[in-house]
Amino acid sequence: LEAQLAQLQPARTVRAPLSASARRERDIELRQVAVAVRQLNLPVTRLVRTVQAPRDVSVALLGLDLNAQQGQDGASVLKIAAEAETPQDMLNYLAFLNQQPMFSSVYLLKHEMNANAQAPAHPYRFQLEAQWRQ
Repeated sequence: LEAQLAQLQPARTVRAPLSASARRERDIELRQVAVAVRQLNLPVTRLVRTVQAPRDVSVALLGLDLNAQQGQDGASVLKIAAEAETPQDMLNYLAFLNQQPMFSSVYLLKHEMNANAQAPAHPYRFQLEAQWRQ
């Protein structure tokens, strides 16, 4: 019975040690997999709910960029593109985001007034960068 059992068990293969270049290649692949896993584990729903403007602030979100770069203190960076009817709404939205516990810091990257003749209110377009901890 022992002989039959030994035949049924898979043969153990002995792996040859990896060369230095193969180890470097494997390490690069492992880092890429780790980045992909981190991106899949992002709390996207929670982030979207957090960045939605309150009803008393007239701001429209135009885009969110959840890039994989790390900011200060290991925080992830979220870039926000938005549009406000007035400069005060833009500042109120910035203050609102700074009050959110999910973000360690939020700051204005750039802003511009839309001078398009077809935009009657000439809304303000702006970009923010928010650092958040996962």
